Amino acid sequence: MWYKYIYIYIYIYIYIYVYIYVYIYTYIEMTSHTQTCITASIWCVPKKYMNCHKVPLPR
Repeated sequence: MWYKYIYIYIYIYIYIYVYIYVYIYTYIEMTSHTQTCITASIWCVPKKYMNCHKVPLPR
């Protein structure tokens, strides 16, 4: 049953990685005067993408 610890370790590693990425992304958004569109293609959040490119939300 040792493989369960490997899955837990990978899950925690991915969780920490995503947490750090979101923290850095929000820090860049807060410190920049104009809204940055650098990670619009990578960070696939519809709300952020719509606000960045001025595209109306689909109904």
